[in-house]
Amino acid sequence: MTAQKVSSTIVVGGSYVIPEAITQRLPGVVRYAGSDRYATSTAIAQGLTLNTDRVYVVTGLNFADALTAGNLAAHSFSPVIMVDNTIPEARFKFLNRPQRNNHRSGHCGRDRDYQRRSRNQTTYASS
Repeated sequence: MTAQKVSSTIVVGGSYVIPEAITQRLPGVVRYAGSDRYATSTAIAQGLTLNTDRVYVVTGLNFADALTAGNLAAHSFSPVIMVDNTIPEARFKFLNRPQRNNHRSGHCGRDRDYQRRSRNQTTYASS
């Protein structure tokens, strides 16, 4: 990595996923992690400088939804937030900040919970 002049590294996941023994050998590590994949997705969205005017909400229960939304989000430098059958409070607060358009990918049980709790515009992206 020295030959490529890498000066910083973004590590996604806790030390259980990527051990400290590995990150200690990397330059300028910034780790984004949470207690699970859902909290990690929120940590990334809060930690990176992303376009939060548009947020993609996906189920963490279906790989294809996150894969599809990830490609869409990359085009606008937008975050991807993972949820399961409900929306935990930390993610709900992030999603309901002012001036937010939330895009959901796929269909899962959380749809009714999200519609009930959200006051923002929601559009759909099917995978």
